[in-house]
Amino acid sequence: MADAKFFIKPSLGTQIEARVTMFDDEMTGIVGTLTDKEEKAVENAMCLLFSEEMSLLDRRFTDSDGQFLFGPLKPDELYIIKIHKSDTAVRLLYVE
Repeated sequence: MADAKFFIKPSLGTQIEARVTMFDDEMTGIVGTLTDKEEKAVENAMCLLFSEEMSLLDRRFTDSDGQFLFGPLKPDELYIIKIHKSDTAVRLLYVE
């Protein structure tokens, strides 16, 4: 299965030509969408990918559509995903 998503925000007088070529691949991955009980997308939730032995392999945050992606992955392996979301405020820290 192939998938693509992109955004275009043209300015006045700009012409944009977009060419997208889709192709099937044999990559293995996990794509998910996180929603709340009202089926609204949950943004900025932390998604953790673990091996069967509970070794942390990767971490991602859901995007504005509640989507996350892990890959490429090894076929025929068992993976565990844990998702954490809190209302904790996130602040930027500047270090000079």
